[in-house]
Amino acid sequence: DRLMQGERKNRPVRIVTDTHGFRNDREISEEPVEGTYRILFVGDSFVDGMRTDQKDTIGRLLEDRLNADPPSPLFHRYEVLISGHNNPLNAWHGFQEHAARFKPRLVIVGLTLGNDWSCNSFDHAFSVVEEGGRMRVHSKGIKAHSRLRAGKLYLPPAAYKSSGPLDGVKDRILNAMMRASRGNRLFEDLPPPMIAPQPSTRFRVPAADFMITLGLFYADRLPRIDILYADMEKVLRGFTGAIRESGAEELMLIFATRPEVSGRDRFMLEFGYSLDLRKFDFGSARRRLAGFFGSEKIRWLDPTPELIRSHKIRSVFRPRGDMHLNERGQQ
Repeated sequence: DRLMQGERKNRPVRIVTDTHGFRNDREISEEPVEGTYRILFVGDSFVDGMRTDQKDTIGRLLEDRLNADPPSPLFHRYEVLISGHNNPLNAWHGFQEHAARFKPRLVIVGLTLGNDWSCNSFDHAFSVVEEGGRMRVHSKGIKAHSRLRAGKLYLPPAAYKSSGPLDGVKDRILNAMMRASRGNRLFEDLPPPMIAPQPSTRFRVPAADFMITLGLFYADRLPRIDILYADMEKVLRGFTGAIRESGAEELMLIFATRPEVSGRDRFMLEFGYSLDLRKFDFGSARRRLAGFFGSEKIRWLDPTPELIRSHKIRSVFRPRGDMHLNERGQQ
């Protein structure tokens, strides 16, 4: 039971995990109580609830809503186990080695368009191998360094507008906004940052990073971005097989990036990094995913259209360019 910094420094949020590592404020047994429909909800910081109080996480909201209005008379209780992981490959390994024994009926896999594709493709502590006709994740032990399989990849020169005399003025405006935003929640629409493994500057933005991975949305397909897609499809195919083998059903849940939802964020990307937005298609990644899920007959859900509608009324994201959903967005 710990406190973590919330959206504001003077408003910490509560984080509680049980003895099994799930973000739940009660202990559970491996065997579900009779009449209970158990859901395992795995994913990255969107699922884990970055800067979100215990009662406001998406998993907790889902559990409360299902118990308030049960969708089936066959079950008198619904419970959601929240399991946070850095990327889908880590989540698959966690399910294989730990969470599967808790016998969920449904496994919801949260997929963050953007950084999940980058994090999933790192040469890190896990590898996917075939054993007896099925795919499994093996641990390679702790490695001191990781590297992106696609390599250091930047957007091509055609992704940017030509430089102009006002670029210096724009930089001074942005620097002033950044300084002012440190103590001012009104600065909702700062340029969404592209960070690590290499930082962004004007005319030099990574196509794969830990926030947005803009290469996924570049209109002309980039061969090394295809490596990220191939890695992700391999993991999702194997993870789905493991879920079904356990007797559960799968549901892939897509979390959109800010530029997919917000026109103002797209403008700030253009303003902050001199990007030519005519060279980007912010619906392309979801269409490509839809094609993959359809061919593999994997169940999936994309709440992006509803987020777009809600964002037009009031922001669904945390301020100052933070990629995460706020409490309204999570609801």
